[in-house]
Amino acid sequence: MHFLKAHCWKLTLLGGAVAVASWLGWGYANQGRKTLVALDTTTGKLQWVYPLADDFGYSKGPIAGNGKVVLDGCVKTAEDNCGAYQIQTFDAQSGQLLWSRSTSRDRSPYNIASNQATLIQTNRLYVQLENDLHALDLKTGVQLWQTPRRWFSAPGVWYGMGIVAQPDKLAILNTLRNANSLQTLNPKTGNLQQSATIKLPKRSNTRNIIAANDRTLFLETSGLMPGDTPDSFYDSGTSTVMAYNSKTLEPRFRRDIQGGGIFQMNEIENILLLSNTSHYNGKGENRSEGGWLAMDADTGQILWQKKYSQLNCYPLRIGDPNIHDPIYLRCRRDHPDLGKKTNVMALSLQTGAVKWQTQLSTEGDYRDLPATVTDRQYLTFRRVKANTWQTQAVALDRQTGKLLWAFPLFDDEAGYVNTFRSIVAAEGDRFFTLDRLPRWQLWLLQINPNWYLKQPIAN
Repeated sequence: MHFLKAHCWKLTLLGGAVAVASWLGWGYANQGRKTLVALDTTTGKLQWVYPLADDFGYSKGPIAGNGKVVLDGCVKTAEDNCGAYQIQTFDAQSGQLLWSRSTSRDRSPYNIASNQATLIQTNRLYVQLENDLHALDLKTGVQLWQTPRRWFSAPGVWYGMGIVAQPDKLAILNTLRNANSLQTLNPKTGNLQQSATIKLPKRSNTRNIIAANDRTLFLETSGLMPGDTPDSFYDSGTSTVMAYNSKTLEPRFRRDIQGGGIFQMNEIENILLLSNTSHYNGKGENRSEGGWLAMDADTGQILWQKKYSQLNCYPLRIGDPNIHDPIYLRCRRDHPDLGKKTNVMALSLQTGAVKWQTQLSTEGDYRDLPATVTDRQYLTFRRVKANTWQTQAVALDRQTGKLLWAFPLFDDEAGYVNTFRSIVAAEGDRFFTLDRLPRWQLWLLQINPNWYLKQPIAN
């Protein structure tokens, strides 16, 4: 007893030190790390995780193809949170890092990282920097060729890379020397094959969206015309699609589209699918409602057109790159800013008829959650709530809309997938997304890959 009294202050100090050390240790163990996550597309079971370096910053998400996963983004430096642009490529099945390369010579790495700067076609990875287009070997990262091409020349939103890549064909839009040109390149060498100047007379802007099939290149090159009335800060509500012969680059047909600007254009099964925004005048009145439109890719004939009000489906996200048959729309019912029900709707590519719709969430969803597809599943995210909010990756059956599985992210706020123009990817039987996992969970997964402790809540 005398010993305890004599050394009470030491024991108290020791106990406090142990408590502080434990608190600091738990604080470190509970720190979240940016992590690339791979799930089984059939079961939703975790397959592998790859914790990213602490200096790896912003990324919009992965792309995948030909058995590989490519993740690009920012690298933090002493001078800037996005001081360099980095590409990392992984084996899709094992998660093994195959190669990595960084560049900081471009003026704005963030402008490249925040836009679509990479594209996979067979065994090539096309990478667009500010003034050069590069072709890399997808497996090794070795550069195959590069060619001067001006893109991402100003900060802001660029609608895609202005590139259509096929195994035997590469078509690009080039803005070098302040002149827009449509070019075809040899995909093996990068050598120029054909070039045609594109004129934009009396047009205020263009999103430079490009699509193609075996015979035709399609460009949203005309943009929006300035309005004719004195209050015309607003545009007149007409965009134009031009079709060119893919071999000669001679014009084939032109189609004017009423409504706001075109923000998506894809060719699938000889149908050119477009979506555009609603057009409002200076008084906020809706002059022309946006929606979806399908035209014959050979003639430009309109096959069907659906306005958002006809579908009672107002898109939460525009410019989704994943267009298939059926067409999948992730939307809010009744009004884009009111109501809490979030639905996924499937439309027939041939007719525009609604094939099915599934309610994802009744509690309100984030606006920017991305999606992708496999042969059998439509993969996206939803927010659900019991006592707390939870963000889940979910899979729906592509033919029926039935919910197949739900996988809870550790980051309930979805800080990586709920960002403007965020993307996810699927390859084979793997679904890839970014998440933030605590260090203790990563340690457990190193011991046993089945020890993922976050459990889904139902909705």
